[in-house]
Amino acid sequence: MYLLLDLSTRDEIALTLFDEQPFEHKTYSGRNRELLSFVHAFLEGAGKSHNDILGIAVIMQTGSFTSTRLAAVLANTWSFAKKIPVISVTKKQAEAFETMSIQLRESTPHYIHASYAAEPSIGKAKPLS
Repeated sequence: MYLLLDLSTRDEIALTLFDEQPFEHKTYSGRNRELLSFVHAFLEGAGKSHNDILGIAVIMQTGSFTSTRLAAVLANTWSFAKKIPVISVTKKQAEAFETMSIQLRESTPHYIHASYAAEPSIGKAKPLS
């Protein structure tokens, strides 16, 4: 079974367990900093554990800079600890569960790089003195 992380919508964390088809999905309303707590609650609610996850897909190129970064860090850390593959996908690619399953089955553990939809906007620009 695989896990899809979708943080593309502000203050929402969508999690999906899937193989060729999705079989458990939940969207949590909350801040991106709560990602790990939501993943834990999601797996527990589905009667699964972190050991049941054989690979992770992360939606990239949409969502905030910080959300994208947090999702990539969680997936890469999990990949390192459990020696499982991770892939980055677009929102459109995330609709093809069978394709993502094949990609994850055929992948070897490696790391993904966060890719962003736009430049980060961190605070207001300050005039140079």
